[in-house]
Amino acid sequence: TRDAAAASAAYHSLAKVLAERLGRSEDAIAALGEARKLSPPESPLLLLILGELARLQEQQQRWEAAAEALRARNEALNASPNGDPQERIANKLRLAELCDEKLRNGSEAVAWYRAVIAHAPGHPAALAALGRLHARAGNWEGVLETFLAEVAAATDNREKAQKSFKAASLLEERLGRLPEAIDRYLDALQLHPGFLPAQKALERIYEKAGRWADLVKLLERE
Repeated sequence: TRDAAAASAAYHSLAKVLAERLGRSEDAIAALGEARKLSPPESPLLLLILGELARLQEQQQRWEAAAEALRARNEALNASPNGDPQERIANKLRLAELCDEKLRNGSEAVAWYRAVIAHAPGHPAALAALGRLHARAGNWEGVLETFLAEVAAATDNREKAQKSFKAASLLEERLGRLPEAIDRYLDALQLHPGFLPAQKALERIYEKAGRWADLVKLLERE
């Protein structure tokens, strides 16, 4: 195994020369493939090999090959007892974006974005991408889930109010769950008194339903 590790390191060094000095990406990919085969699974070098392999495959626009390298790197990172949590998150996010933007594999992209959020709750880029993918698929419950997660993650009350309003609009217009929508509109006003979009939505709902007492109470808050 010591000989295999040394050979793996030599192939890795060769790949760097081929890619960075000579511009021979195909030969570098082949050398990295050999380095990968010979590298012990627990070797920190394997993470570098897989990362560089993914980068070169992306440069060649071989998206599935790049994704395969990143999946293998994810496994290696998870198996490493001293793995950097931020590196694990970054690898998952990179893989999610590749599945989303290049492979057009929405279901796998959703799985990887969810994995990012499991390790980093409230991750803004992952939540925004999840919401977009769920909306594209017509999965409004999924969109609602991401909106509510954004509310929980927001630290500024104005931002929380805006996210609550988005959740309320979805509950009202897409899911037809009016009582929950009203609660979310009220949450938005509680977080940001005078928040006009929520105010107008509630005025419209109360007027349409003939809830005059609630309407008067709402107008008195202005």
